[in-house]
Amino acid sequence: MVMRYGPRLWKLRVLQAELKMTIRQTPSSPTSTIRLCVTNDSGYFLDICLYREVNDPATGTIKLEAFGSKQGPLHGLPITTPYVTKDYLQQKRFQAQQSGTTYVYDFPDMFRQTVDRCWKEFIEQRPEGKFTFVLFI
Repeated sequence: MVMRYGPRLWKLRVLQAELKMTIRQTPSSPTSTIRLCVTNDSGYFLDICLYREVNDPATGTIKLEAFGSKQGPLHGLPITTPYVTKDYLQQKRFQAQQSGTTYVYDFPDMFRQTVDRCWKEFIEQRPEGKFTFVLFI
């Protein structure tokens, strides 16, 4: 779905999308609501978070709870929390992209992604997961 609509959403400057699904794991189990949140603030990194809607017994409100090991930015917040509007950095990033360049605050994230990719390639080339090193003191 992201691959199909992603380029169009990026062209329209849509930075966040949310899908709300009601699922049932087995035919006899109760339904649960899952939210899939996709964020692409910088244009270089796609952040995908899954949340489950749960009732908070203390307050009686419905809150978002991370589904899986990754805790996203909405973890623990009520479902009535308003969405964040375009901030100052987004306006500057948009101006830079219109000029055909990259916003300076996006470089650290791009560098991190490149280093992660290089390490993954390095590990894949060594099936034993071992490498040698020399420690100079």
